[in-house]
Amino acid sequence: MSNTMKRVIVLVFALAAVGCAAKVENMVVRPAVPAPPADPSLANGVYLAKVTGPEHSTAMWTSRTDKAGFHAALEQSLENYGLLNRNRDRSAYVLEAHLLRVDEPFGGYNMTVRTKANYLIRRADTGKLYLSETVDRSYTATTADSMAADVRRAMANEGAIRGNLLTFLNKLIVYRPSAAAPTTGDQR
Repeated sequence: MSNTMKRVIVLVFALAAVGCAAKVENMVVRPAVPAPPADPSLANGVYLAKVTGPEHSTAMWTSRTDKAGFHAALEQSLENYGLLNRNRDRSAYVLEAHLLRVDEPFGGYNMTVRTKANYLIRRADTGKLYLSETVDRSYTATTADSMAADVRRAMANEGAIRGNLLTFLNKLIVYRPSAAAPTTGDQR
């Protein structure tokens, strides 16, 4: 094998290793005009206490969303909706979010990423469950979005997380607790 061919192979693997990471700012939900929540105590009343999920991307060619990226996107989205309170002592509710799955393709022309997350909101004063919601969303990036596979994969990751957060936040702002037990949902 010639030296030139070896250099080309090394360059191809180096570029694959770098990949294109999913960016938090592209995962954040930004409502055009935030609607006030149906339950007024949610306004500036949600403390983000715990976020779980993958610690980091697992393979060099992936752009999988990790726990830190999911946390940052959720926190900024809550703020954009006027729900976030950074002080636990002054919050009406405590939110835990668990990024359960991030399924992404190894390659392809159309790349679909699927995310599944569970959101638990409890009353800050009593710890009583207010809302439990599991959201399962996917997003497909095509060659019309980008010819570069790593960019399509990152776009699909960003879109899947953004769609997951949007579904949860839209459910939360219209949610009104009843006298009955708190609702749980599985949004597909």
